[in-house]
Amino acid sequence: MEAVSTVRCRRVLLILSCFFAVVSRSAPPKGKAKPLYDEKDDVISLRDDDFDFTVLATTNAWLIEFYNSWCGHCVRYAPLYKRLATNVKVWRPFMKVAAVDCSQEYNRELCQFYDIKVFPTLKFFPAFASKRTNGTNCLGSDNIMHLRKFMVEYISNSSLSNIEGRRSDLLQPVENFDEIWQPSKHGYRPTVVIFEQEQSTLGRQVILDMFGQTALVVRRMLARSASRYGVSKIPSMYLVNIEDGSLKFLADGDNVTNYVAILKNPISSSMSDQGSPPQEPSESPGSLKSPGGISNSVLEIIVGEETGPGKPAEINQKSEILKRLKEVDLLGENYLKVHEQDLESSLHYSLRQEVAMSKTISGEKLLALKNYIDILAKFLPVQKPISLFLNKVNNWLQSERGPITGDEWMEAINRLQTSTAIFPEADTWTGCSGSDSKYRGYPCSLWTTFHTLTIAAYDRISEKFDEEDFDGVRVKEVLLAVRGYVKYFFGCRECSENFLKRSVHIEELVHSPRSGVLFLWKAHNRANHFLSGDLTEDPLHPKVQFPASVQCPACHRPNVAGGSESVFDEKEVLLFLQKMYTRRSLVPDSPRLSPDASEKNFDGADASFQQVHKRDDGHEFQGFDQSEKLISRNSEIVRTRLKAFSLSGMGPIDIGMCVIFYVFCLGIVIIVYLRFVKLRSIRLCGNICRLPV
Repeated sequence: MEAVSTVRCRRVLLILSCFFAVVSRSAPPKGKAKPLYDEKDDVISLRDDDFDFTVLATTNAWLIEFYNSWCGHCVRYAPLYKRLATNVKVWRPFMKVAAVDCSQEYNRELCQFYDIKVFPTLKFFPAFASKRTNGTNCLGSDNIMHLRKFMVEYISNSSLSNIEGRRSDLLQPVENFDEIWQPSKHGYRPTVVIFEQEQSTLGRQVILDMFGQTALVVRRMLARSASRYGVSKIPSMYLVNIEDGSLKFLADGDNVTNYVAILKNPISSSMSDQGSPPQEPSESPGSLKSPGGISNSVLEIIVGEETGPGKPAEINQKSEILKRLKEVDLLGENYLKVHEQDLESSLHYSLRQEVAMSKTISGEKLLALKNYIDILAKFLPVQKPISLFLNKVNNWLQSERGPITGDEWMEAINRLQTSTAIFPEADTWTGCSGSDSKYRGYPCSLWTTFHTLTIAAYDRISEKFDEEDFDGVRVKEVLLAVRGYVKYFFGCRECSENFLKRSVHIEELVHSPRSGVLFLWKAHNRANHFLSGDLTEDPLHPKVQFPASVQCPACHRPNVAGGSESVFDEKEVLLFLQKMYTRRSLVPDSPRLSPDASEKNFDGADASFQQVHKRDDGHEFQGFDQSEKLISRNSEIVRTRLKAFSLSGMGPIDIGMCVIFYVFCLGIVIIVYLRFVKLRSIRLCGNICRLPV
């Protein structure tokens, strides 16, 4: 009986452990973007902890995409990359297609080692690669056929791909038919030869697409050898008679899809006919109608392009956006409030991931980092322990004269933290959360950070000066630092290039604090216009011109030039932005960081902060005046209450789930305990009943 009870107990514990394992694995951390590829795709997902084992010293080469799941260009590129992986899946003995998500912190060191600067980055890795191999950059393309050509050229270059032996020989051109038949004269199979120019990849692509099938032998021959067999059309494909070397025309042109479709049809009787002389096509050049009854119907799509009747119809973007706007609360807190949690999460990802991913930081890149950290320390409205930490990082960084590495940067980030100077590991989005983890998130919070910085700089100036008498150098300083960060550290290549195009004239266009704030606002609205209806747009958070009329009616006025569209009143827009992004409107929803310690060291931290905020004439800015300190202290009551629901970054839902699991486990323990007590009582009663009277 005891053995049975033990077995049952073990089964219960095993079921519980499996249950909690499934729950923990199926629920991704809140705020983290999901990787763009999963096990359902033919793209092999790689991580830092399995990269060496999976990629290095293998017998095949690799094409690996280093991407960022927040990057809009990467999101748009993912469907094409998936189709490519499916399209060349049969090539795996030669080359496999894989991807690494550099937005995940566990892949940071891997992406840093390979010096990934922009996303997406495609790299080739050879067979039998060593740890020291840095890979070969592959030119990106939005065309699958171009990518196939790049892959074929790399595979064919044995000095790069390191693919040798029989697999490499299959891709080499033959000089005569004897080279094809000599190794397998005893095992006859129908043989197909593709005649092409030396630089053409047509024949090699067809050979790779047909790799693994046993019905045909497919080889390639260069144009210089074609004349001896009476072939004049280049490129073209012929069936070879093994008995007498005669040829039967199959196709011409340079369409790989059609060549493979012909070869993948069942071998018709005409393929086994022997003794026919070479035939030229009866149709005009480029026709793929083949003689001898060989059908040229496409049985399998090779390229994977979305064409024909299956292609989605165009939609009216404007009406679609208006329809979605009716379902969106544009007056909600996620639209009209800046959340402290978003600023801290943006700061965390920016410094711990994007900056730390750099292999070396030197020259203009180091100067850009210094400028960006300087404006963060001066203007970012965060909790005082974080502000003190930013000042310590800024002081250290400004003293650095030579290059620093990403590892040295991370070492400093960790070393400079103390009990009162804290850098939280926040990666949860509140106001910037999307309807799915692939939407909004970090890019949204980074824009929020940029706007908050310009408004903070504007407020410091306008409180002390009449802005008409001030040249706006502080706001311009923020914009130039933002431009430097985007240029050298923001990973999305397309986003960075577009932003830099629009910010190239900052020096000429920004001549006052007001114009600086509005410059960034216009740049953001241009980005929204460009991305409206894009694949990266959150369906529940459409890209509209901000602020919308329902958010700020005063910001819109009739267009005097005519037309139904209103125009922005920039004076009202400035007031709206100032109200939204000011420190006083910040939602304090992030976990409190050692409030007692920071309060005890308040004078020192505030003095250190104010030292960085002195004007050139020695006067302090009014960013932390007495009224703001009073607001900050009064809001501490609310923050303390919120702390109960923010333990270790957990919200009420997380805590509720923990309570439910705790009660569930407690119930199981009680049931198991009562079961044991009952069994023991029965056994004791039985023993008593058996005692002699």
